[in-house]
Amino acid sequence: MEVTLTNLSAIVGFFTLVQVIIAFCINHHSERKNLQLKIMQGCIEQYRKCADEDRVSQKNVQAYLGLINEEIYYLREKLVPEEIRDEWLMNMINCLPLFSLGKNNKIDFENPVNMEILQKRENVFADKNKMNKLISYPRIMELIVLRKKIKKIEVSSTLSEEYKKYEPITAWKKEVLEELLKNMKKGSPKKWKLIDLVRAPLKTVLRKWNRMRSSGSRND
Repeated sequence: MEVTLTNLSAIVGFFTLVQVIIAFCINHHSERKNLQLKIMQGCIEQYRKCADEDRVSQKNVQAYLGLINEEIYYLREKLVPEEIRDEWLMNMINCLPLFSLGKNNKIDFENPVNMEILQKRENVFADKNKMNKLISYPRIMELIVLRKKIKKIEVSSTLSEEYKKYEPITAWKKEVLEELLKNMKKGSPKKWKLIDLVRAPLKTVLRKWNRMRSSGSRND
């Protein structure tokens, strides 16, 4: 096959595109890691300011709900690693009321399935009158309204008693976590694919490459 200037230009163009794609992937991965780190650091700092000893009080409840609203956005946009996502959601189980199906398969907004956790942790939402503060945050409401019937959980305020119930409590939290993740997916964007970004220029180069090969085969 005769290598012409046009053919050589197509080859150079193809490998240049490959280099650009590789460089873009490396740069994008690095920037995303840095962004994730900044987001996590910022949220942790805010949490420390509005949660006193991991308890949400009347004084800082609005700041806490604002933080949770922000965290849910980051989680849905996949701007937080999965292991951190699960840790944040697990912490929300201890701080936010979770509503599940009750009688006649209707959501029971009067009796959160984690009410005992809220009471034992001295959380502001242990007071049912404070739950109306959630109405202003539809993103949070979408998360904490579970579409599955979840049994209530019993916990203890003493370490020894809590340890005895460690396995059933952990299993219960994992079940709730699965439901929270389902609710997260309802508002999650479609998974981003690199090929969607490079498909158009890649097709152009491949067409030139195929024309070059066809031309070379005819000249052989």
